[in-house]
Amino acid sequence: MTYHPNGKSTSSDPFHTDSWLDFNMYESHIYPTYIHTQTPIEYRRTNPAKPVVNGEALYFGYDRFEKFPDTDRPYRSQAYWTMLLGGAGHTYGDRYLWCFEKKDDPTSCQSEENQDWFDYLDSNGAVWHAYWKDFFTSIEWWKLVPDQTIIAAGKGSNLNLKVVARSTDSDLIVVYFPKNRPATIDLNKLTSGSTVSGSWWNPVNKVVAPAGEFSNLGLKRFIPPSGWEDAILLLRSK
Repeated sequence: MTYHPNGKSTSSDPFHTDSWLDFNMYESHIYPTYIHTQTPIEYRRTNPAKPVVNGEALYFGYDRFEKFPDTDRPYRSQAYWTMLLGGAGHTYGDRYLWCFEKKDDPTSCQSEENQDWFDYLDSNGAVWHAYWKDFFTSIEWWKLVPDQTIIAAGKGSNLNLKVVARSTDSDLIVVYFPKNRPATIDLNKLTSGSTVSGSWWNPVNKVVAPAGEFSNLGLKRFIPPSGWEDAILLLRSK
């Protein structure tokens, strides 16, 4: 059980210490970069410690988000930002699904496009969020600890912020690249072995590509494969 706040606010403000509140929730909605600030705050909150979920993020397909008209990538990025900055979950919303919009039905909450909700069950947003789940359930995500200090250079900002987490066993680093731009990673954080194996994972289609093998000492520069809009970098100790 939790409490769904409105706008840029969180359930922890009024209810964090209440025994009925099992986990905290915030709503980033039309403020996607609120994820960057609020998730770490909730992750570090104690007395007691509770998981945090982004309960209402950007709805896929909303025309109000014309500030990034050339790409749907921010809808995808918000889910990876949430998890790698310390979140325990993220909800997916679709413009036409949230109120079961029905074409030519005057009782429906119609948008200007006048669409049928069932035509959007397999929209790109739904597919990408299924891939997001596939990715995190393929690793021990519950062992991940947010650690932005791993990015030594090229961290980016705002809608282009790269985020990173490492495992508590120090054998895995996961970096999300929201843009095809390089970043320098501190490999010294992988202490469980002497060799690192790297791979890339594409959030759009789940394509995997090698990123090489190298020593776990020092700094190394990485850039996603050509043509990928965003990417996940996995670095594993061997």
